[in-house]
Formats: sequence, structure tokens, C-alpha cells
Amino acid sequence: MVLSDKPSKTDNQLLPSWLAVVAAGYNAYAQIDADDCLKRIPDLLRHIFPFLQAESPNVREAVGSTLVALTENCMNPEASPEVQDEAYQAIAELVMQGLTTRYQLAWKEVFRFIGAIFLALRQNADPLFLDTIKIIESLRAKDTFEGKSEAEAVIGAAITGIGPAAVLKVISLNLETQKPGAPGRAWLLPILKSHVKNTELGHFSGYFVPLSERLYQKVIDGENVKAKTMQVKIMETVVEQIWALLPSYCDLPTDLDKVSYSQYSG
Repeated sequence: MVLSDKPSKTDNQLLPSWLAVVAAGYNAYAQIDADDCLKRIPDLLRHIFPFLQAESPNVREAVGSTLVALTENCMNPEASPEVQDEAYQAIAELVMQGLTTRYQLAWKEVFRFIGAIFLALRQNADPLFLDTIKIIESLRAKDTFEGKSEAEAVIGAAITGIGPAAVLKVISLNLETQKPGAPGRAWLLPILKSHVKNTELGHFSGYFVPLSERLYQKVIDGENVKAKTMQVKIMETVVEQIWALLPSYCDLPTDLDKVSYSQYSG
């Protein structure tokens, strides 16, 4: 059995090849028996997840690639709902361990894994994996955090996979009233623009249109003073960014037959 012959995490030569063989074997098995393959995935991940603690960047990268391959090939909707629920719960618990400081050296690989999960599971990732987004966003908010681009890639994958509405419930934009401990997240708008697709157009009309109206009113109020403040200029930019989201929301919307277009005219 290949799993019983796993190499040491310090074996930089053999370990990547062993991981590639495991990934290929499970990929083939998923084509034969999707249910049983998915049942076995949590135990497999428990076998290989500790390798993320290896000191070698090459080993960690190989583990990350294996995790992504297993996600794309074995966590598929062909498995029965009962099997999916049990397996995904176990995987979610394991992923949360990967976001602890114990795995800090491998957060880049853990982020890739989580992003792949959102893209593969799509709506099945909600709400099981939403806590990962909270943690990743809190890490990104730290000035000393060096993996901002990787964190944003995960958030983008979540937006594509489970939709912007679910993500914004977890990490709100906070563009209107910025309370202590609740910073504004205008940086999310470009990520939304790049990753929103195949979602509800009604979310734009129900969430972003009223938001843009309220922010634009602040712009108008600010223009009544002698000189534009920096805050007013920022609000103008934010309103423009909000309306730049509309084409993305029009990319294969799921509720095309339910949306009233009067909100987008004029």
C-alpha cells in the first residue's frame, strides 16, 4: 500500500514523487467510485497534511499542489450528499488547523488549498468554510502580513465559488460608518470586479445600488462646501468602482428572469 510506505518529511527527493503517485491514484479511483474515494479523502489528508510543516519549500509546494489536485479531482458533486456532508465537515476541521501558527510557514499552500475548495465545492462550501475567510481577512489586515496577494486570491475564489453575497456577510465593506475595530474594505471592490460571475444580478440591485446612492449623496453634500475634502474624492472613486461591478454581475447571472431592469436605466 502506497500510503503505508510514505517517506520522511525531510526526504526532499522521494516525497514529491510519492505525493504525485498518491494524487494520480486517487484521481483514477474517483472516476471509478466517487463515493468511496471521497470517504477516504479526510484520512488521506490527515496523512499528508503534516508534511506542510517541512522546512523545505519544495516539499511544502509539492504538498500544496497535491492538495489542490485532490480537491479538483476527488471533491466532486458526483458523490452522494450524505458522503459529501460527512467528508466536507472533516476537511473543514482540518483546514482550520492549517490556519494556525503551527502551519505558518505553509500558509501560502494552505491558502491555495482553500481557494481550490471554494472553486470545486461552490455552494457546498457555504457555510462550512466561511470561517476560513474571516481568519484570512484578519491576517491580511495586519500591516506585518506578507501574504496579502495570496489572501486576496482566496477571497476572490470564495466570491466566485459561493457568491459575493455570502462573502460580504462575513467580511462587510464597511464603507459608510467606520467604527473602531471595523475598518473600511474598499480594497474588496476590485477583487469583486475580477471574480464575480454566474451569480445573482439581484444582489447588485439590492445591495450595491442603494449603497452607491447613499455614498453619492455624501459626495453631493461634500461638494456644497468650498473645497472638496479627500474623503469626498474617495467617495467619488468608490461610487465609480461600485458601478464598475455591474458588467461582472451580468456575466451569466442566475436570476436573469427575475430582475427588473428599471433599476439600471437612466
